[in-house]
Amino acid sequence: MIERIRIHQEDIHRWLDSHEKSKELPLYSSVDIRDSGLKMAVVDTNLFPAGFNNLCEHGLADSVRFMREAILRRAPNGKDILIIAEEHTRNTWYLENIRTLQQIIQQAGFQVTVATRVTDHGDRITSEGFKLVPIGLSRRSRNPLRELRFLIELVRIYRTERPDIVHHVAVKPVLYGSLAAWAARIPAVVNALAGMGYLFTSKRCDARLLRP
Repeated sequence: MIERIRIHQEDIHRWLDSHEKSKELPLYSSVDIRDSGLKMAVVDTNLFPAGFNNLCEHGLADSVRFMREAILRRAPNGKDILIIAEEHTRNTWYLENIRTLQQIIQQAGFQVTVATRVTDHGDRITSEGFKLVPIGLSRRSRNPLRELRFLIELVRIYRTERPDIVHHVAVKPVLYGSLAAWAARIPAVVNALAGMGYLFTSKRCDARLLRP
């Protein structure tokens, strides 16, 4: 099956290109494919930034071109990209994906800044080549004053960094970041919801009470 796909790779690319041009697609997505030996099928599609470090040489080269085209469609004069990453800084696998995403965007000709909550791996983040902006985001916080401070912090960061595109990953960055981007008059926003969030996944009583 893999060999048949490889042989028809150009035909597959042409078919995808013919359909993509007429549709507004997410900035990126990852797809899980399972091969049973009898057939191959897509079993999951995810907007979460994962799998970039699994791209082959040809996939990385293609992704640079696709990323440049996608960014310029959203911000024709864009140069600076700000990524608001959720606080998985203890997860080195997640860091590797974000690092590869940053490299792809840089190779596409843009400047990239990453903002995230720094816990154990601040030095690791900067040593990997990130321009890092620490933020006070807490995934589990339900303190209204703390949440308000985070929103104000984002507005301040956006007005300081002045990105042409800000990319939010996960529920809180999407909710607060979208408001902050509106207040700071950011030209373009790309949101990626990586799931339903703590309120919908937790079995705790307080989470159940807060669900809409």
